[in-house]
Amino acid sequence: MLSPPHHTECRPHDPDFPVGGLLIAAAWVVGSNLVTLTFVAGVCALWRPIRVAQTLRDRESSWMILSAALLLIVSLDGRLSRGDGLLLVAAYLPFLQGTLQTARQERRQMAGKMMR
Repeated sequence: MLSPPHHTECRPHDPDFPVGGLLIAAAWVVGSNLVTLTFVAGVCALWRPIRVAQTLRDRESSWMILSAALLLIVSLDGRLSRGDGLLLVAAYLPFLQGTLQTARQERRQMAGKMMR
């Protein structure tokens, strides 16, 4: 049985910490999530076509463009700080609130139709 290679312990505060490894890991997580989401949506669409309302397309694409632009802007200095993370989370909250509000409205509409 092969034993794992012996490496010295690396911590973020060490000057020899492999920053490139962190970037690769972050890219791996983002890429993996993106591929998984598109693959699942593609398989579902092959099984049965998915209808997407125009309002949903407009809202989602607007938020996607805004979030990508904001990420680009805050990362121009070559690092993402805690403040940058807080800003990104704060920008996500209105999107989340709007999504939840839309879901509640649609649920009420469906309940109203079922009562008839």
